[in-house]
Amino acid sequence: MRKTTPLAALLAIALTAATAGRCPAALIIGDPSASSSKTGATYSVDLQVAAVDANNATLTFVVSNLTPAGVGGYLTAFVFNNPGTITSASLSSSSVAGMKDFYSTNNGVNGQPFGSFDFAVGLTTANQNNVFEGGGAPANGLAAGGVGTFVIAIGGTGVGSLTADDFVNSLSTGGEFFVARFRGLTGGGSDKVPGLVSRPVDPAAVPEPASVALMGLGVVGLAAVARRRRVG
Repeated sequence: MRKTTPLAALLAIALTAATAGRCPAALIIGDPSASSSKTGATYSVDLQVAAVDANNATLTFVVSNLTPAGVGGYLTAFVFNNPGTITSASLSSSSVAGMKDFYSTNNGVNGQPFGSFDFAVGLTTANQNNVFEGGGAPANGLAAGGVGTFVIAIGGTGVGSLTADDFVNSLSTGGEFFVARFRGLTGGGSDKVPGLVSRPVDPAAVPEPASVALMGLGVVGLAAVARRRRVG
């Protein structure tokens, strides 16, 4: 039977700690060629799903407005879908002023021409049914070149096992999994831009700084064990 050295055991613990409770993420990019108005507005989104427990998790959307400065305007909302197991959802935090409205429904968010969606995050409005549509030139939102972070708490049986792929594979009635809304573009234009998955990202392959430090401690411990053995 193969023996495990103290260092190997310590390193295994560190690796486990580095990956516990984390699910693969997805980098989403806007597809301007498929947008509703072809304005050139675009974006990227890092979507991370993290389990809290078996029936609860958090979704973190880090949204970058990559629209050229000449196109201007604001990203004012985005929509996505329920993989089917979420029974409760709420916006825990938003780093973008005014973009703090959250709408949760069953195919009730109008994302035309890309179909109906289940969830929407957008500018605060008196009518949540219109959180994605809106109208006119906005006074705020995520400006071109800006980055915003949105955290959504979700609950439901088995939600803790969801991954980013589950959301990517959950399509609207129009066949899209994510669409961003832009308003106040140059000339008063607006646009709706669907997303594409650029590349899958496994956070376990790139541990957070704290995890790296923990693994470093494991390596130091292994070296110390080896050194004591040589001295003895």
